Amino acid sequence: MKFWIKKHYEFDTSKEGEIVGKKERYVLAICDESLLGRRLRGVGIEGEDSTISKEFYGEELIEEEEVLKLIEDKNLIAINAMGEGITKLLLEKGYGTTDQIREIDGVKHLIVFFI
Repeated sequence: MKFWIKKHYEFDTSKEGEIVGKKERYVLAICDESLLGRRLRGVGIEGEDSTISKEFYGEELIEEEEVLKLIEDKNLIAINAMGEGITKLLLEKGYGTTDQIREIDGVKHLIVFFI
């Protein structure tokens, strides 16, 4: 199975709020390959539709073995996962519980934080 991923890095900012550097720590956004571009109906703050977008999830398409390496990365601070395949894989590896999985317009969603 393949998954779309994107790393969202933390940034250093100046007192004026300008970005002055990228940190090594990141949030991993990941979704099942088939979900990229899917519209989620009525899930926004004001009931608007949302999309599982390339901008948020779709930087690179990777295999399951690569996902397993990424979730062991010491710089990973959280995972935002969308889809049956990725949530199942994360649960099998001990990341999260079934109680933590939510469904958004029929799509499984799990957020895992590393402290």
